Amino acid sequence: MSWVANVMVSIDAVDRPNVEALSNWLRVEAPRRNRPGMGCGFLTETTGQDSHWGGWKFPECSVWAGALNHADLPAVLDRVRSIAWDARTPSRCS
Repeated sequence: MSWVANVMVSIDAVDRPNVEALSNWLRVEAPRRNRPGMGCGFLTETTGQDSHWGGWKFPECSVWAGALNHADLPAVLDRVRSIAWDARTPSRCS
C-alpha cells in the first residue's frame, strides 16, 4: 500500500520565505507516519515561464507542490496552520 500524499500550496510572492521554510522542514524535520527517522519529502515551485500553466497569461501566484512519503499528515497540517502566512495581501489565485 502506498502512503504518498500529494501537496500543493498556492502563495503570493510575499510568502515565498514561508513556503521555502515549510519545504525545508518537510525535507529535514517532518515526522513520518509509523516509520523511524525524520523528513518525508519537499515542495518545489511548479509555476513560472517554463511551466505548463493554462491560459494566455502567466499566473499571479506561485504554486509549490510535492509528493510526501509516509508523512505524519496531522503534524504536516499543524505545521501549515502554525505558519504566519501574510494575511494582509488577498490572494489573487483563489
